[in-house]
Amino acid sequence: MSLYVIDDHPMVRQMIGMLLRRLRPASKVVELEKFSELQAALIKNGEPELFVLDLLLPGVKGATAISDVKKMYPEIPLVVLSAMPSGEARDACLEAGADLYIEKSTDPLKFRRPSMTS
Repeated sequence: MSLYVIDDHPMVRQMIGMLLRRLRPASKVVELEKFSELQAALIKNGEPELFVLDLLLPGVKGATAISDVKKMYPEIPLVVLSAMPSGEARDACLEAGADLYIEKSTDPLKFRRPSMTS
């Protein structure tokens, strides 16, 4: 099983990949710059376990990449990570099938696990 990170910004893509490797050391992390590389990567690297997808990818209009992925893999979690503020973009992504929408400007403390002592 592989974790696919698709983002055209090298630093963002590599940081997400690094984080996923730490969280899931037994999984293969596949980093892609373009959505058009996904089909070949799936053939080469195997079935997906997770997709992390930038919303604003060159050559992709709106949430069409989300719809395309979810048609092929409806049960695989898909996270959209975007510089676009939530609102209409978030709603469009969730409607297209995304499981989670995260703004790149979101405070990381918002995503901390709840304390077990509370």
